Amino acid sequence: MVAVDDSVDVHVRTTVWKWPLYLMDSLLRDVEQIEADQSEKPSEPVKMEYTAKSAGCIISSAALLESVANTVIFDIEQGTPAMKRYEFDVEQVQSNIRSEYKSIYDEKDCSFIYAKVPKKYDKILEFSGSPVFTRHQNPYQNASIVTKLRNQAIHAKPEYVTTQAEIGDTPTYGEYQSLQGALQGKAAKNPYSNAPLFEFFSHGYAEWAAQSVLQLIDEFYSRLGVVPIYETSIEELCLNELR
Repeated sequence: MVAVDDSVDVHVRTTVWKWPLYLMDSLLRDVEQIEADQSEKPSEPVKMEYTAKSAGCIISSAALLESVANTVIFDIEQGTPAMKRYEFDVEQVQSNIRSEYKSIYDEKDCSFIYAKVPKKYDKILEFSGSPVFTRHQNPYQNASIVTKLRNQAIHAKPEYVTTQAEIGDTPTYGEYQSLQGALQGKAAKNPYSNAPLFEFFSHGYAEWAAQSVLQLIDEFYSRLGVVPIYETSIEELCLNELR
């Protein structure tokens, strides 16, 4: 078994997933309250706060998805004490990973650590001998859409602040169309903006993103036969109601 590196701050390792979890919860509560308080037409600052916090919840949802996967990957690679709660053979999983990727953190082969986030979950399940997800079914499919929405939010182009009609059939809008189609009907849109991308920064889509991510993580841990890493923390949060 790989020895634990004494230079690693284990406290940081075990809590790296906490900031997106608590941020998701805080932003989702804020957005819900803003929506509930609007009996009249809101001011522009309130509209922007609503939109920004909705986007923040979506981004932090994707961050939780990746941080949990990376925590499990780190534990497997390093053989940390946290692996004692898993029933699978850690050394065998390490061997399975290295037979395909050499090492998770190999500088010349970063295909695993930089793989699409949902794929990381599938690979961990595969290497541990657990049932993998079906890619075009939920919870895998929705979680994958959340990561794509997060990527669009992070790498948004200036043209996205205009309307679809103004953009037309430009290459910029073409990049967005596939995601837009996948998101349609998932939740209620932003009542304060119909601009591409911004239309999905709403309370409804923030809640959908959080729920989608939690469903995949919960199912992942269920297939591994252990409780989720955040189980104790999430019990005190409103996010727990989405599970």
